[in-house]
Amino acid sequence: MAADEATTEPRNGTSTDNTIVGNISGQAVMAGAVHGHVYLSGSSTKPIIPRQLPRTSPTFTDRRTELDELDRAVSGVTEQSALTVISGPGGVGKTTLAVRWLNRERSRFPDGNLYVDLGGHSVQGPLQTSEALGRFLRALGVPAENVPHSVDEQTGLYRSMTADKALSVLLDNAASAHQIAPLLPTSPTSVTVVTTRNRLGQLVSEGAHFLSLPPLDDMAAAELLRAGAGPQRMNGEPGAAQRLIELCAGLPIALTVVSAQLAARPRITLASVVRALEDEQRRIKVLATAPDLSVEAVFDHSYRELTGQTARLYRLLGGHPGTEFTRGVAAAAADCDERAVSHSLAELVEASLVEEISAERFRFHDLLQLHAKHHALQEDGEQGLHLATRRMLEWYLSNAQAADMTVRPDRRQLPYLFVTEFASNFRDRGEALDWLEANRAALIATIRAAIAEKLPELAWQMADAMWSLFLYRTYLTDRFEVNHLGIEAAVSWGNKFAEARMVYQLGLAHNDTGNHEAALLHMRRALELREAIHDVRGVVNTREAIGFAYLASGRPEDAVEQFRKALAANRAIGTRRRMALSALNLGRALLALGRTTEAIRIFEDAQESFDRTGNADAYNSIRLGTFMARAQLLSGRVELAKVIARRSLDAMRQLGSPFGEAELWEVLGDAAQSVGELDTARECFTRSFELFQDLAVPEAGRVSDALRRLDGA
Repeated sequence: MAADEATTEPRNGTSTDNTIVGNISGQAVMAGAVHGHVYLSGSSTKPIIPRQLPRTSPTFTDRRTELDELDRAVSGVTEQSALTVISGPGGVGKTTLAVRWLNRERSRFPDGNLYVDLGGHSVQGPLQTSEALGRFLRALGVPAENVPHSVDEQTGLYRSMTADKALSVLLDNAASAHQIAPLLPTSPTSVTVVTTRNRLGQLVSEGAHFLSLPPLDDMAAAELLRAGAGPQRMNGEPGAAQRLIELCAGLPIALTVVSAQLAARPRITLASVVRALEDEQRRIKVLATAPDLSVEAVFDHSYRELTGQTARLYRLLGGHPGTEFTRGVAAAAADCDERAVSHSLAELVEASLVEEISAERFRFHDLLQLHAKHHALQEDGEQGLHLATRRMLEWYLSNAQAADMTVRPDRRQLPYLFVTEFASNFRDRGEALDWLEANRAALIATIRAAIAEKLPELAWQMADAMWSLFLYRTYLTDRFEVNHLGIEAAVSWGNKFAEARMVYQLGLAHNDTGNHEAALLHMRRALELREAIHDVRGVVNTREAIGFAYLASGRPEDAVEQFRKALAANRAIGTRRRMALSALNLGRALLALGRTTEAIRIFEDAQESFDRTGNADAYNSIRLGTFMARAQLLSGRVELAKVIARRSLDAMRQLGSPFGEAELWEVLGDAAQSVGELDTARECFTRSFELFQDLAVPEAGRVSDALRRLDGA
């Protein structure tokens, strides 16, 4: 492993090794040409909303007819998972209806609920099926690093995991039937509800029941409006109340905004609200729902009621990359501290212009974000919006860099170009990784936004700062996209060091998915770039990565050559940890060639180097014992191999690496079998298999084969 760039992948979020996480033979791959060079990349991802059901308006009026229809649709299904598609225009209350029904029927789904916003009409575009499946699998208990990488594998695992569960699944804001089919649970006791602005008639083949949700009728709309206006104003101004209902076109989102404003301003008359809406009725732009009605006018009225600082914050947040944001990034948008922005956020929540997800997180309705951005362009100008967007991008970058440095302080960095006073201080690696994971979608959106804003330096540094997340939490699909965007940014920036780093990381990603030819293609390009700029350390790291690709693809002779060159170079540089890792890698390649005696000597050199580094790399230092035990076993020193393996096993348990434990149980099983201790061997192989199986890694198949051979003996 390199000091600045890891050439191995972690198995459990604690330490690293260089084995393949899983088969990604079905990985979608695209090619992009950048200045004459072709780089392969996985498909992109879009943000996803948390798994729990979203909150809905407390002023939701019962749609009794539609709720009854949902009951009837579900009760008639007995042999497959029930599927209902709720369609209707934006803002008509599809999600609110679905959540209301699912919450009412919660007791029918003891295994919980799954929720995802499929982004059918969001600013970012539709969510990829692989991302939705990945989130569902993690919600069902699959560790992030063990989620399969191809859609086919994800779909198969999801179907098997839901076969005996009673789940409710809400697929919100769907764009097409293509998004839906892989996300359907298989149990007949599960229910799936889809909300969409489209009909999605293709889902007839899935046994779907269709419910078209119209705008609220006058009685239901009046009930929703009365919640904020109060009976006195409604009864005192019946004509104005009726006109408000007409202007809101029966859309709950518009009625909720008006109702919230009336509740917040008890002295304002309904007639004054009507006049405000009618004055702007002809301003039909993005948010028009009919030729003569405008939801934008409703939003405009709420916007005009905001105080000056809150209105400014609302406008500037329109430039945020994505609909979900935190208190911290809102402070960056307004160029103030978090305490100063808290009052404005509370005012926006009260006005129903943003939704409060948690104490620190908020979310725009996508229509409201477009409305906010429109006003920013009108009132702050392109330059004002650009500056606010840049502050938000820098906020994300500063925090991502702080998290990355907390996780991997040994990484070789370019000088940070964008450091703000908003950067967080993370207590430990776990907290830093959790922050990167929680903000993963926003960080990727930040890279895209920085490229669009013609800030390639910022875009590249964000791509680089996400390395720690991909190293410890995998997310291979995101990793491909970020590497590809990082290359684009580096080329636009004209920085060869930056381009080489991203090409190198893209090569590692391909190697981890088993695409060794693509890995070698990119690593050789990275080597060419690094040699051209005389990056000595980078050249050594790249040669070692090429060795990993050779070793993983069954070319140990070529791997030995690369590892020898890397070891010699690291000895010349004089970095003990790098020398130890290079020796470990060389020993593994020699072991693969059957040159056991030579491998043992190299492992001893590696151990000496690790000992001199103290505890700088505990995992690889312990894992060296795995390979040393294997080498001693192959040399016929069975008892010595057992001693080394057991000592390493105790250390690996303390470190908390189930993958490392599984490897050592396998070595102990081989040792026991070699001397005829078949019961002990079976016990060791079983423990190894169970650990590998829990991690959902390919090594489980290898140990399973060993158990079958043992049973046949």
